[in-house]
Amino acid sequence: MVSIVVLIKLFTLKLIVMSTFNKGILGGFSGKVGNVVGSSWKGINVMRSLPASVKQSKSVRALHHRARFGKTIHFLTKANRLIPLGFYPEAVKQTSYNAAFSHNFPHIDFDGEVLKVDFPKLMVANGTMDDLIDLSAVRDSDQMVMMTWTPVAGEVAKHCGVHFLVLSDDMEYSAVLTNVATADKGSASFRVSKKLASGKIHIYAFYTNDLDEGSNAISDCAYALVEA
Repeated sequence: MVSIVVLIKLFTLKLIVMSTFNKGILGGFSGKVGNVVGSSWKGINVMRSLPASVKQSKSVRALHHRARFGKTIHFLTKANRLIPLGFYPEAVKQTSYNAAFSHNFPHIDFDGEVLKVDFPKLMVANGTMDDLIDLSAVRDSDQMVMMTWTPVAGEVAKHCGVHFLVLSDDMEYSAVLTNVATADKGSASFRVSKKLASGKIHIYAFYTNDLDEGSNAISDCAYALVEA
């Protein structure tokens, strides 16, 4: 059986297309045979061809696809420190970045000739615990951002650290803050840079259970908007 796996090299904007196989004449192999390279990735036998020169299409559809791809990767780089944690439950026979890309790519698309981002649908985490309910944010003139949410009930919530991604509307500026507060508190505050002190900003938040390292220790992602 052969299936196709697409790996994302986050910082080089390259795709690696590989085929996985369960059975073969010689089983799994490692090394180069002709223009095919065999190896093992996350316990899976994989084969990939050596890089070849490919002429990129200049059709509108292809250009749009590359623009969407690049914008999605750009978003993931801004959340780079959070993705391995937030998408840890889905890092089974794929990387957390692959999982995050699959979730976010559909929400960055063209409306006519304009590339648009559906910010509320973007995610930096996709866990099994409920997200932060009624997440909201207020920014004051002193570059402080005050976050509030419905306190998470239960003893476990006292051990759940809350993490944030703050993102400018053009995605050029960002801040990642980890373990700013615990989920039971219902509020947190932090100072942002001058680049994030004005204009519209988008805030993503999730929490993790510090007492549990399993896949059930991560919440879903919540979103809040601060208008310009």
